[in-house]
This record gives sequence, structure tokens and C-alpha cells, in this order.
Amino acid sequence: MGLLDTFRTSISPKKSVVSNDQRIVNRHYQLLDQINAAYREKNYERAEKYCLEDVRIFPDFAKAYPKVYPNDHVLPRIPSFEILAKIYDKQGKYHELIEICKLALRYKLEDSTKGGFEARIQKAQKKIE
Repeated sequence: MGLLDTFRTSISPKKSVVSNDQRIVNRHYQLLDQINAAYREKNYERAEKYCLEDVRIFPDFAKAYPKVYPNDHVLPRIPSFEILAKIYDKQGKYHELIEICKLALRYKLEDSTKGGFEARIQKAQKKIE
């Protein structure tokens, strides 16, 4: 290795060492920003897409979060399930709404509404009947 090669190596940017857990946590927060922006713009198709991706990565996020934030003993609120339920309600997709609420309950997530995901399921079932 010549002097020029040594110089290039010493000034080249170092690759950041980001763990897979950190990537998953970062991806969740990126998706959350995109979800909120799309929902605020009433672009429900785009918001649904981002919500579904966040729902898909949730099991990995739930495992990664305590590793990245070991002092946080509780997972943060995960609004993707709730927003997706709202979108499906607006679109009249009650079967999908019930499915996403049941999944949220399996993960032991809470909804910010008074009755929670259980109430959303009951309301959707009444609309189907």
C-alpha cells in the first residue's frame, strides 16, 4: 500500500456500525412519520401501505426495542394498528378492520379510544350484520 492509498483510507468516511435492531427501530419511526403525513393529507391508500409495513415489522420491533432502549420497560404506543382500523372503517372494509383489531389484541396493544380494539370489533360486526 502506497502513501496515497494510506491517505485515502485515513480520510475515507467510516462505515457506521448500526445494529439490525437499531435499523428495525429506526424503520418503525420512519414509517410512523410517513403514516402521520399521509393520514393528515387524507391519502389513505399511502397511509394504509405504510401501516401494513409497520404491522408486518411489529414482531421484530417488539424484540428490538428493549435492546436498543434497555431503560424503557414498556413498548411505546404503536398507532399503526389504530390508524389502519380507522382507514378500514372509513372505507367500509369491516372484515379487514376486525382482522387488524384482533391482531392488535393478540399483541396486547391498546387503542386510544374508550372501548379499545374490542369496541371497534363490536361496532364493525354490527355494521356487517
